[in-house]
Amino acid sequence: VEYDTTVKVLAPLTTCDVDGRDKLDAALARLRPGYQTNLSGGLLKGLDLHRDVAGAAPVASASIQQLQFGNTYRRLSREDAEGRQPLGVGPPPPGAERVHEWTMELRFESPEDAALVQKVRYTLHETFADPVVEVVEPPFCLTRVGWGTFAVKAQLVLNDGRTLELEHDLSFGPPETIRTVLLPLRPTPAPSVQALMNPAHLEEAAVRSTFLFTDGLANVGIQKTDDLCAAVRGALEELGDRRCTLSTFGFGADHSAALLQGLAEV
Repeated sequence: VEYDTTVKVLAPLTTCDVDGRDKLDAALARLRPGYQTNLSGGLLKGLDLHRDVAGAAPVASASIQQLQFGNTYRRLSREDAEGRQPLGVGPPPPGAERVHEWTMELRFESPEDAALVQKVRYTLHETFADPVVEVVEPPFCLTRVGWGTFAVKAQLVLNDGRTLELEHDLSFGPPETIRTVLLPLRPTPAPSVQALMNPAHLEEAAVRSTFLFTDGLANVGIQKTDDLCAAVRGALEELGDRRCTLSTFGFGADHSAALLQGLAEV
């Protein structure tokens, strides 16, 4: 929900499966900074959305696995660098040195997860003689020595025929730059007969949450802390068995921490 002088719903209530997250990411990308802070209008509209049934097909979502992805790094001495076979096309640009050794790597939580990946296809900068390289053994490491950073693309080819895309900006400096990613490595299970016949089970099992983000003081709509807390308390009570949790987040110096804390404690 985007709130300025007016309030706009950018995405309806959405189940946070793989498809739902994609829709929400697209909605977040459409957010634009405004001029007013209509906290009450935005928050009450967000709470009101919980009256609706979350839009999602009654099927089981893909199993999500957690893994680590990124690069390790070390700077070579000039002697070590000169002993390495150059894999680039032409000399480095003026002022650059081919002394940066980096290794791309995927770290899985278990050997069973790693076994789901048939190979990883890395796409490197066009200045490499072989910019596309396939690695077939876990942890799918690829080591190169170069002179500059760029975005490395990694395509995971799974044993079930699917492909998953990752991208990582090389980092020269810290010994390793690794981040956690969540990927559906395991195939999506077929929906159960019960799921197809009784879609209400998803509604009953839903975890309902509302997150309020603001970087300003309320200057449109309900502005007094007690009045806004009372309005929110009433809205939550009206939701009944669809009542949600409420978390608040303030950014910068121009927001009321007391107001946000009061709302979170309603």
